[in-house]
Amino acid sequence: HQWTRQTLEKPNFSGRRVHRFSPVVTEDAIYQGNALDSLVAYSRPKGQEIWRLRVEEGVEGGAQLSEGLLYFGANDGTLYAVRAQDGKT
Repeated sequence: HQWTRQTLEKPNFSGRRVHRFSPVVTEDAIYQGNALDSLVAYSRPKGQEIWRLRVEEGVEGGAQLSEGLLYFGANDGTLYAVRAQDGKT
């Protein structure tokens, strides 16, 4: 089953590249960041959005998943640790 999803919260009409983040893939979810506004978790089986964490200036550098926490540095200069299940910091 193939599907595609837009990770941006609103359309991007600038020339800035928005997808340098390599997705984090688990059995149940796919986590994808973009360079403009957010990190998003999708259900892997169905492609539905599970949660969205709005991050000013976005997330480009990738993430690491460990023991249920997703760690990533964002373009706002903050290092985040969020629960993979619900996106809460």
